[in-house]
Amino acid sequence: MDTSSRGGSVAIVDGKTVVGEIASDAAASFSRQLLGMIETLLARHGFAVENLDAIAVAAGPGSFTGIRIGLATAGGISLATGVPVAGVSSLEAAARAAPARGRIAVALDASGGNVYHALFDAGGDGITRITPDAFSPRAALARETGPRVGDGWPDATALNVSVAAGAALRAGELLTAGAAMETLRAVPNYVQQSAAEKNLNSLPEG
Repeated sequence: MDTSSRGGSVAIVDGKTVVGEIASDAAASFSRQLLGMIETLLARHGFAVENLDAIAVAAGPGSFTGIRIGLATAGGISLATGVPVAGVSSLEAAARAAPARGRIAVALDASGGNVYHALFDAGGDGITRITPDAFSPRAALARETGPRVGDGWPDATALNVSVAAGAALRAGELLTAGAAMETLRAVPNYVQQSAAEKNLNSLPEG
């Protein structure tokens, strides 16, 4: 699953095949829609949560509220069913969802002219990370060439599948390659501090 300030998506993946996906752009009510979307998608394709091998969640960077909603929902389902949760970088998930091959520049809008960004190399066996997730003014990436993916670019290449599907596909690749579930712990990947944390840290001591 993927949650953001603009809505989000849920998907079911079997191996390298996207079985189905649902997206919503109703950001204001997405937290209330999410469980319903999951139930609808599972029923549509004849799945039960208990039949899933894992729940993959795009863990950020992105909207702080969206990250918390996604992680809390995945964690609640896991607690109730015992299905493990795998966290994937939202930038990595977007790169996996892209149709492009070779060097891919992923940027997600961080508001105020800023973006979360990272570079990846996409090949037939999946993607390889080139740079870590980072936070910068969009202008700092003006010279970046090659396919551009994500809502942080005004001229972004459209994704093949949803970011939720990209997260599930990537988690599956990592687990198949031998990654332990413990290494894919679903923890928030904020990259930068929230506005509240920044304000708190700027207060004088004493």
